[in-house]
Amino acid sequence: MTVNSEDSLDEYRTSIVKKKEQLMDMVKAFQKPSEEEPDQFKRVVSKTFRKYAIIMEDIFHNLEMFAILNFGLRDQNEMLKNIVNQLA
Repeated sequence: MTVNSEDSLDEYRTSIVKKKEQLMDMVKAFQKPSEEEPDQFKRVVSKTFRKYAIIMEDIFHNLEMFAILNFGLRDQNEMLKNIVNQLA
């Protein structure tokens, strides 16, 4: 991996981690209202927002994983190009 790609990967991962932390804060914020809110409508809305935040957190986790895989494949692609060039 080149320095630029490592920096951009780290920057991207940092951004995703911050988003996941924000989503976890949302999950925690909606936890209590989703269980204890006396108003049925507010309780259902809180449960829905909590579930959406959990789903979004999973999506960001997968995005982070795919970004790491993408950068790894990019490095392997460059190595294979170098090997082919040396063989030619």
